[in-house]
Amino acid sequence: KLIRALALPTEFRGCTVEQILAAMQLDKKFINSKTRFVLPFRIGRVKVVENINVTILRRVLSAHLNRR
Repeated sequence: KLIRALALPTEFRGCTVEQILAAMQLDKKFINSKTRFVLPFRIGRVKVVENINVTILRRVLSAHLNRR
């Protein structure tokens, strides 16, 4: 609700799943061919999750890209 109230984008467009995955490899959290996500789970607390299966990433990204 807050993101929409501030008129911030809630969707991404104009790219493919493969382009997103390629861009993720340029991120500073991509080390030694491992994808890392820093996920907040409580205010001031995060969890680092490594080695998310690329098939799952593709499926999730594809679902979000096709939601329109």
